[in-house]
Parts: sequence; structure tokens; C-alpha cells
Amino acid sequence: MLIIYKVNPSYISLVWNTIFDIMLAYFALSIIETLAISHLKRVHDQEIEALEKKVKDNEFEIIKDTSPMSRSAISAIGRGYLSD
Repeated sequence: MLIIYKVNPSYISLVWNTIFDIMLAYFALSIIETLAISHLKRVHDQEIEALEKKVKDNEFEIIKDTSPMSRSAISAIGRGYLSD
């Protein structure tokens, strides 16, 4: 005859499981954030290349770049997350 006892988990195991779940959630969110930054950088680089091609083909007048979102500003956003 098999006797099965129901054992309640201890507080230590509950705390450990909670900490472990938080670490997993943080890991998943950091991966999602890195993928989002990579995608935005890729889209931005494609837009810059298209604009540079238009400038090369003289499709519009060249205006002095005073935009705060220049290529160097965007590359600084991804620094530490991506390797070029």
C-alpha cells in the first residue's frame, strides 16, 4: 500500500521560486529590448542610406544637418547593446 503525504512548500522555496521567476522575466525582457533596438537601428540605417542616395542623385537640395537625431546620435543609442 502506497501512502502519499501532501507537503506544503516552505517559505524558502517560495522565495527562491519568486526570485527565479523575476530573473527569467528580466532575461526575456532584455532580449526583447535588444531585438527592438537592433530593428530600429537597421530601419534608421536604411532610411539614412536612402536619403544619402537621393542627395547623391541630386533629387533635392542639401540642407545643413542640424538634426539632433544624426547618425552619431542613433549609433550612441545602440552602444553597449549591439556590435557594429
